[in-house]
Amino acid sequence: MKTPKLKMMFHLLISVVVSFVCIYLAVFFGGWKLIESGDPILLEIAVSIIVGFIFWIIFELSKFYEEKLKELEERVKTLENQNRIP
Repeated sequence: MKTPKLKMMFHLLISVVVSFVCIYLAVFFGGWKLIESGDPILLEIAVSIIVGFIFWIIFELSKFYEEKLKELEERVKTLENQNRIP
C-alpha cells in the first residue's frame, strides 16, 4: 500500500518542482512585466504561457518514455525469440 502512495507523492512533488522552475524562469526572463502591469489580459497571457509550457514538458517527457518503452519491449521480444531457438 505504501508504494502507490509514495509514487503518487513523488509525481506530485515532480509536478510542483517543474511548475516552480517554469514560473521562476518565466518571471526571471521578463514575465514579471506582464504580471506587475495589473492588466488582466496580460496576466491571463502570462499564466497561459506558463501552464502551456508545463503541459508541453509533460507531453514531451511522456512521449520520450513511451518510445523508450517500445524499444525495450522490442528488445525483450528479440531476446525471448533468441532463447527459444536451440
